Amino acid sequence: MGKNSFTSLGESLMSMGGQDTHRSDGGSSNRIIYPAIVRSVTDLAGQNRLKAEIVIIDKDGNIRPGKDKDTPLDKLPICIPLISEFTHIRPQIGECVLIIPENPSDLTSVRYWIGPLISSQLKLSYQSFEDVNDIFKQNTFSSIQGITGNPTKQADSKTGAVLPQETEIAFQGRKDTDLIFSQREIKLITGKFKKGTVEVNVETPCYIQQKQFDDDPEINTGIKIFDKLSKSDFRPFSQQNITSTNINIFSPEGKFRDPEQFKEENKRNPMLKYYGYNAQKLHPVVFGDELIKLVKLMLNYMVNHIHTPQSPPLSNSTSEELEPYINGNKLYDMISDKIRVN
Repeated sequence: MGKNSFTSLGESLMSMGGQDTHRSDGGSSNRIIYPAIVRSVTDLAGQNRLKAEIVIIDKDGNIRPGKDKDTPLDKLPICIPLISEFTHIRPQIGECVLIIPENPSDLTSVRYWIGPLISSQLKLSYQSFEDVNDIFKQNTFSSIQGITGNPTKQADSKTGAVLPQETEIAFQGRKDTDLIFSQREIKLITGKFKKGTVEVNVETPCYIQQKQFDDDPEINTGIKIFDKLSKSDFRPFSQQNITSTNINIFSPEGKFRDPEQFKEENKRNPMLKYYGYNAQKLHPVVFGDELIKLVKLMLNYMVNHIHTPQSPPLSNSTSEELEPYINGNKLYDMISDKIRVN
């Protein structure tokens, strides 16, 4: 008897004993965990409870009534979450969860749920019960035969490059957002794919990356950041990259140093002491566009002003525009109210 014959015989025996997890209605009295399809998530008390129905997937992949076939929706036992609200997860109607009856011999007892069961990195937004059910087919572990409609990252090197790798730990959101923990690296990514597709987003990438570079000059993040160096030349360093189409930094606090206080060197806003050591030592960021305006005025004035030796220059329209910078507070308007750097 060949290997495939033993496999078929084993599956048949499991089905007869009610232990075939992907086609059984859960008839075995020894069974304590059931795949179930989510039917309701409307918990008006906001306690993350749901109702799920134990069903059957037939050989054609169709959902059939199962152990709960004679139980109307309003009579299904509630399912209590096994995951603390510290991790916020909400299954959707039609997805698969695993349920554990409080009393395995009485399926009308209170149930506990964990899930949703999502088996594909490319279907985080929604994966139906029918689709995920193929995960229970044990004979497909070493072969893709028998599992259809589940594209894998191995099929596309570009897609695989932006997905969490096998050795990494990650939290992945429903809508194309990831927090990925790698060796000496962390990345927060949103919009890794083009909207509604699994095509890599290269037009409007958005991520924050923090990484430690220790002792290998050839380590990089997919983009060559330095030429190959000798071991003696390399110096360990850390790096933070913020990539986005548009980057805004905002704080609701006011200026760290007031214009009047600039007149006395080292006299600063007394509130700085409450913001810590760095706030007292760092300097306000200059607004580049406002600085350019001033530099243009200065250049225009230097090129076009008229004066006779030993006499002050004659006034003109440019000097009038410079007046607020010299005798007013406009010069201090060029510094950021919010951001300080070293």
